[in-house]
Amino acid sequence: MIQQFTPSLQEIEEQESNYHTILSIDGPLITVENMPNAEIYEVVRIGQEKLLGEIIKLKESATFIQCFEDTSGLSVGDPVIRTRSPFSIELGPGIFTQVFDGIQRRLQINQDGSFFYGQGQMNISALDHDRIWEFKPSSNFKEGKLIYGGDIYGSVFENNLFDEHKIMVNPLVQGRVTYIAPEGNYTLKDNILEVEIEGIINKYGMSHFWPVRQKRPIVEKLEGNTPLLTGIRVLDGLYPSVQGGTCCASVSSIGGKIFISQSISKNSNSNCNIYVGCGENEFDIFRVIDEFYDQKIPIKDHQESIAQKTCLISNSSKMVTPTTEISVFTGITIGEYFRDMGLNVSFIVDSTNQWSQAVNQIQEKLGEILPSETQSEVLTAKIGQFYNRAGRVRCLGSPERIGSITMVGIATQSEGDWANSITNCTINNSQVFWLLDKRLSQRNHFPTFDRISSNSKYEQLLDPYYSSINPEFNRLKEKLQYILSKELELIKIIQLGEKPLLDEQQLSLEINQIIIEQFIYQNTFNDYDDNCPLPKTIGMMKCIVTFYECAQKAIQDEQFTWNLIKQKAKDQIYKLNGMKFYKIKKSELENHFNNFANEIQFLFKNLQEG
Repeated sequence: MIQQFTPSLQEIEEQESNYHTILSIDGPLITVENMPNAEIYEVVRIGQEKLLGEIIKLKESATFIQCFEDTSGLSVGDPVIRTRSPFSIELGPGIFTQVFDGIQRRLQINQDGSFFYGQGQMNISALDHDRIWEFKPSSNFKEGKLIYGGDIYGSVFENNLFDEHKIMVNPLVQGRVTYIAPEGNYTLKDNILEVEIEGIINKYGMSHFWPVRQKRPIVEKLEGNTPLLTGIRVLDGLYPSVQGGTCCASVSSIGGKIFISQSISKNSNSNCNIYVGCGENEFDIFRVIDEFYDQKIPIKDHQESIAQKTCLISNSSKMVTPTTEISVFTGITIGEYFRDMGLNVSFIVDSTNQWSQAVNQIQEKLGEILPSETQSEVLTAKIGQFYNRAGRVRCLGSPERIGSITMVGIATQSEGDWANSITNCTINNSQVFWLLDKRLSQRNHFPTFDRISSNSKYEQLLDPYYSSINPEFNRLKEKLQYILSKELELIKIIQLGEKPLLDEQQLSLEINQIIIEQFIYQNTFNDYDDNCPLPKTIGMMKCIVTFYECAQKAIQDEQFTWNLIKQKAKDQIYKLNGMKFYKIKKSELENHFNNFANEIQFLFKNLQEG
């Protein structure tokens, strides 16, 4: 059985006070006779098959339970057994490359994209307890030394992308070490550590359990100071998130979901990824997950799948509603586990719309139908329950370390309309908003970020970081955004046809097109442009802005018309339109773009003197 509870089910069954009976069944909602002293989110076992359920509402007359499994085999009068424990998941080596459902049962994938449970896998442990791991103990802990929650006392090799899985003490454990296993091969069933406290010796393996609805403890929460770099110019340059930030991505298609998932997972500066597909169409989730296995990262002389540093949780619309609701808490708990190793974790929820609908369905079954205004406030607070677990933190335990979780909630647009209530609830919990415009995808313009509605509120936090790379970064970004903001105004003048564009307006329109076609447009399927390093992004910004400002000054001084500038600077305009195609060593990027910016300035200086 899944090792979720203490004491064991056998011990629980021996206590008559733990038994109760079903009064009614309404799909996944089970009503049971009153359970004295029961607690919200306490786990129960339901019926003869001991299905997994969770208490979600307590009344004097009855207790309400959401069941995480199919209830079609249950009947009124069937037994319900209290466990007096919250729902917990297993954390340890072997999480990566796995596909779990919302309650951490292992899934397999059919060739047609459907998910299924393997033979006998409904009730086996979440992690493989028979797999052998090469354990290396930490030199910091010996017999007789004190050990505390969160301390790292060893490591194992997980795979070629995630080569050091740190073995941590459960955050609630403390005492004196009486035994630590020597270097060697062990399974998750083996005792690796023994700790004595108040005369009692407790034995621990390489994994431990943690309640999904309870935050893992930290020392303190810290402000973000480093951007989540994705290799996508428009994200890194114009609408960045911090590592440990909160984001909402509004998408209209499966292509948008795949783009966001790839951008954050493949080339980002995150150490690992958690993807939760909750409530979406089964085939759509399969396509996103399939991309994780297909996408490769070069490692020395070969490539490895990014699935090796990714945990995938699939809870499609075919699965029981309560498992969709709890799946995000399962995922964020796994994310906190890796964060506590001192890692930067990317956490993707796909989608907050379907997750919110699952929450609403459960509320409706409970009879909790609220006015739309109140419902929006409640939904914002419920999304906040897992969004608030994002952030950059100082981790518990030794050695001292800092980790982060960056939260990205994907909100699905309805017929191209992104301004729906659930998206707004997600935005209310986010500091970054990425709007992917369906109209741009129809024109094959990728990435499809709406340049007016997309925004980031992390500029001030990230100013020291970007300024350390280029002190002019903020000015360059503001200038690019200013030029882009003029696009609609200029197009309207052209469409009206009442008067020709002035020279300065012609310049703005030309540079606007260069920004859109050469800077924002990025073909992630070509090796020259699939991953744009930050120095290249900033260098391109610098050269575009330098040309714009030099040409603008020449026009304002009435020295040149735009047509004359185009003739005199045709080589530089050609280079501006080809900047992204050049493959340049990362160490040479800064000099390359500085030289090009100097070339532009020298050209206009000669023209003015000329």
